[in-house]
This record gives sequence, structure tokens and C-alpha cells, in this order.
Amino acid sequence: MGMHEQPAADDGDALIRMEGVNKVFGNFTALSDVSIDVREGEFLTLLGPSGSGKSTTLMCLAGFETPTRGRILYRGEDVTRLSPEKRGLGVVFQGYALFPHMTVAENVGYPLVVRKVPKAERDANIRAMLSTVGLGGYEDRRIQGLSGGQQQRVALARALIFGPKLLLLDEPFSALDRSLRGEMQSELARIHKELGTAFVFVTHDQDEALSLSDRIAVFNKGKMEQVASPSDIYEAPASTFVAGFVGKTNLLDVTDLVAGNGNGLYRARYGDVEIICKGPEHLAHAGSGKLSVRAEEAELHASAPASADLNAIKVRLLRSVYFGGWVEALLEDSAGKLFSVRLTTTRARHTGLQDGRDYWLSWPKGTGYLVPA
Repeated sequence: MGMHEQPAADDGDALIRMEGVNKVFGNFTALSDVSIDVREGEFLTLLGPSGSGKSTTLMCLAGFETPTRGRILYRGEDVTRLSPEKRGLGVVFQGYALFPHMTVAENVGYPLVVRKVPKAERDANIRAMLSTVGLGGYEDRRIQGLSGGQQQRVALARALIFGPKLLLLDEPFSALDRSLRGEMQSELARIHKELGTAFVFVTHDQDEALSLSDRIAVFNKGKMEQVASPSDIYEAPASTFVAGFVGKTNLLDVTDLVAGNGNGLYRARYGDVEIICKGPEHLAHAGSGKLSVRAEEAELHASAPASADLNAIKVRLLRSVYFGGWVEALLEDSAGKLFSVRLTTTRARHTGLQDGRDYWLSWPKGTGYLVPA
């Protein structure tokens, strides 16, 4: 019996669950104790650098790899050793894996042929799915004559045509140029919302993950560092790796941590400067930590800011780089710590950036986020 045919178990809102999954290839541990739920209808992104374990996780979910240890449950039923074709999942690979000798309709309809769906029903489903992915009228086109974006849409249609409860996508936009990638991201978000199918999406692109996902699981060296909403991943990272990998941040070594009265705020010291920042409750007795200050949270001032609502550090501008709508300033404090600040071009011009000149770097008290050292 395929996974899509199995009755739902009372397992909360988890469609599929990984419990304590390890995967070892020879002497290399690709996954170490990974546990994660995929919820009904959600868009979950597996994010991490190359070799972090995100694609191996997806391959284990699909059934193309079998965990060395741990198990995979589909609606409460153990499917750890169930073959891919019996799991009833849709999969889109980086290379699309389309059949060049078939037409668009034949490619999209292939899963229905395998399932012995009658031709009339099959043809109607193909037309409907091609319309959903924006390829209405392309039924008789050959694959070789399609653009990269059109081929991507065909691959999506083929993976969704049989109504899977879960679609797995392994870096599907990596071969597309930036403008086409942005277009396909918007299309994917629309299709996900329209169909209500759960998507598990693998990428190393932080912006892609932040813009598409209901939740993001961040991977590093075979371990899952954090799984949370995009805003929590960005604004409340669980580790220095998550803080540094997702977005541009400055990590400061801070000491003398004193927790507020259950309000999530801390007093801390950076050198001889007192800092007010946010942080998790479990760091209340840590004594020290790392403070993540996002590059876009900070501002530069030609003189010491008068406001008592700002944390402020004296720095020297090493250089600034123009990116059109914004400017990135690279700075250094008296201890040799490097900082990066992103200013709008208008703000940078107003501040009057000059290499070698001293400035004050500030960010609002109560912002910045503490992570374990």
C-alpha cells in the first residue's frame, strides 16, 4: 500500500516525521540525530551550506536513502524501509529528469500512465495541471524547445499530477539566472497556496528560504541547528552558526550578563561599554555570550549620539562599498573587531562616509540577540 493510500494516524499535525535519524557513508556521518516533523500543507525549507546534510535528509524522506539509525513515520506508520515508489511522494530534482523523447503532455502524464489512470481522465488532469503551472496549451511541445523555466514548470507539473500529499524539491532553481529564479519562486509560492500540498524545499540560498517558507530548518555539518519560522530564524537565532549563515550579522563577545525581570532583556558589557539587548531565558546564568547585531540594524553617526536609547561604539571606517540602493561600510573598533553596517544610499550620503575617519556605530537598546558563546 502506498503512503498516499494509508489512513491518517493520530499524530498531531505531522504528515511525516523523522526520529533520531543518522546516515553514515563509510567513515562520513552525513546526518547525526536529526528529528523533524513535516506538517500538513506547510512549506518547510531545509537550509544549509554544501555538505550540511539537507539533501541527504530529503533523500531519506523520499526513500532513495535508508537511515543507518532512526526511523521515518508517515501519519504514524513506520515507512523507514519502504521503497520510493510506494511512498507516493512527488520529487523535483536539480536536473529536472525530464524525458527528452516525450512531449510536455507525455512527461506530465507519465505518473498517471504508471498508475493506469484511464486516458480521458489522464488528459483532463494533464490540461488542468499545465494550466496550474502556467503552461496551458503546451501539451504537444517538445522538451528540447523549452526554456529552463518552462522545463522547471513541466517537472513541477509531473511531480504534482497524481496528487501527492508531499512534494520534495532538491535545489530546483539552482540552474536558473537571478531574474528567472525570482519569477519561479513567486510561481512556486502561488502553486503551494493553490494546491495546499506540503512542500519540503532544499536550498543554500538564505533569501529564498526566508521569502518562501512557513518554517526553516537550518543544517550544519549533519546536524539540525534550529527549526523555526523565518522571522524567528532571523531575529532569534539559536546559535552563532545560524546567526552568521542567515543574513549579514556582527557577532560581539559580551560578558557580565544580567537578565531582566522576565522581559527577555539583558544587560551586558562589550569592553567598557554597557549594552542592552535581547536573549533567550536559558542564558540567564551563562555569564557571557555572543551578541548578534544585524548589519541593517546599525547606524553610523559622525559624532556620539545623544539619545539614551542607543547602544553605541566608536569605530573607524576602513572602506565602503556601493551596491546601488544601499552601501556596506566595513569598520573596526579600538580592539580590532571588524563590523559591517548596511546603510541606504541616502543615509550613507547624509552621514558623509570617508575612509579612515572615526564614527559612532549605534543600534537601538533592546535589539541585537544573544546566542551561546
